[in-house]
Amino acid sequence: MGNYRVYAGDDGQSHIAEFNLADRPDLTNNNQIRGLQIRPPTARSAQEAADLANFHNAPNRRLATWLAGHTDVGLGDGTTHRFGPGDLVIFEDTTGQGHTTRVSDDTITVFILLPD
Repeated sequence: MGNYRVYAGDDGQSHIAEFNLADRPDLTNNNQIRGLQIRPPTARSAQEAADLANFHNAPNRRLATWLAGHTDVGLGDGTTHRFGPGDLVIFEDTTGQGHTTRVSDDTITVFILLPD
């Protein structure tokens, strides 16, 4: 369990780093929230699952947390990181190569959409 960010580095690759939520007041100001999405397992089509397995960028800045299941996020350097209940991840890699995503069948993810 922890707080992480997925971001594009100067090398054009996505990276993952831990962060302290207290150091990110921009994430705790609820006036900044643009929307909320909840993705139950039944919301994913086979095509979406196939697309997410390829490198892609976050469609916008978003916080993600998991109510059930897990998601494996892959990076260009070949590493994979597993996130699940108790983790909070801000996806900020809206440019660059992006990341891959593999979602377990029972995953329920909550996305909090943030300003770009």
